[in-house]
Amino acid sequence: MTTGDQTVGTVYRIDPSTGAATTLPALPSRAHDVAGAFIAGRALVLGGGWQTESSDVQAVGTSPSVVGHLPAPRADLATVTTGAATYVVGGYDGHDALADVLRTTDGTHFDVVTQLPVPVRYAALAVLGSTLWVFGGDLGTVDTDTIQAIDLTTRTATVAGHLPATLGHASAFVLHGTAWVVGGRAGGAPSANIRRFDPTTRSVSVVGKLPIPVRDAAVAVVGTTAYLLGGQSPNPINDVVVLR
Repeated sequence: MTTGDQTVGTVYRIDPSTGAATTLPALPSRAHDVAGAFIAGRALVLGGGWQTESSDVQAVGTSPSVVGHLPAPRADLATVTTGAATYVVGGYDGHDALADVLRTTDGTHFDVVTQLPVPVRYAALAVLGSTLWVFGGDLGTVDTDTIQAIDLTTRTATVAGHLPATLGHASAFVLHGTAWVVGGRAGGAPSANIRRFDPTTRSVSVVGKLPIPVRDAAVAVVGTTAYLLGGQSPNPINDVVVLR
């Protein structure tokens, strides 16, 4: 992650019952624009960049270590977990936005599920049933308004709809069976919008506002609560926002 204009390897553990943050041992290889996932009982950090894009898969905890590698270096990637499988979507290899959608069940072995019709970086992801939805993303110079659908059963991907406007660097999660897309970069500036996704019409509608506009925030769901962590507004922030 980045603090100001500095790439760091800092790891925090946050107790959702108290809001207290504890510093854990740093990553072996510091990186920004990473993705994170809890895979096969381990908290893992995937890819990212520092001086160049990385393929490292790093385990965090009391004894952090590099435990594997992505098939190729990529930063600006996004991940989502459903059941025992974690999917890695899009990203950037230092030259182009990536179309590969990867699947892993252990964080060390990856296979290609399909290719995105519109390669993106900084996309927002949510899984409803057997469909992985990809909301917006960065094309490299501009954001996109595409909503892409990945059928996890048939391993096919299509452009399924469009957002009301271009959106990148947003966060997405599922609560109570509903997908929500929050924050992000809209019109070149951080957004405070909380959006609800309707898979029937394949559209989103604004239903609320975050306390402050934010882009590039991490998101974690614990039980029936989502936590939006950090991000930029437009400078880096250390807020943890609770969404119920």
